[in-house]
Formats: sequence, C-alpha cells, structure tokens
Amino acid sequence: MTLPITRQLAWDTLPCDQVERVLASIGLVPPGPEVSEAEHYASHQRLAATAPVEPVIARYAPQLARLIVTASLVEGVETEPEVAEALVAQYAALIAATTKTIVAHLIDEGHLG
Repeated sequence: MTLPITRQLAWDTLPCDQVERVLASIGLVPPGPEVSEAEHYASHQRLAATAPVEPVIARYAPQLARLIVTASLVEGVETEPEVAEALVAQYAALIAATTKTIVAHLIDEGHLG
C-alpha cells in the first residue's frame, strides 16, 4: 500500500489525536503541521460522505461482531458473559470504523454514487 493511502486510512480510521503517534510507530515520519492539518481536514470531508450509510453500518456492526466473537470463542471453554460482551463492543467499534473508512474511500475514488 502506498504512503499517501496509509496516511489517509490512519486519519479515517483512528481517533484524530492518535494518528501521528501511530504513524510514527510504524515508521512514517510526520509531514509537518500544515500537511497534517490538510490531511485531517480531507479525512473529515471523506468521512462526511458516508453519513447516509452510517445508520446501516451502526445496525450491522454489532451483529457481525457477535458472529465473529461467537465463532472465535473456543468451544467448551467457559467465557464470562462480561468478557464476551466487551469483545463484541470492541469488535463492533472496529467493524464500524473500518467499514466507514472503506466506504469513504470507495466514494472518494468514484466507485460508489
């Protein structure tokens, strides 16, 4: 994956206050305040285009998360309900954020209306 796409995906998926730290931790040098500000703004523009499908993503993400968590838990190993629910919540947030990012990029690249 190219450097610009990696930076865009980071801005679109991660909490804004974590982007530069995460990018630095994977070896990407911050480009400077003006470029970061422009990338941040562009990310909000891309993500705003997903507003019409956000309710659908929010509806499907928890259901997909429950399926994935249930399939991932080892059969016969007792899992506390609180642990399973925490995993479902984490997976749902991850699924929603990544789905929104992918949809934003599909729209931005002209693959979706």
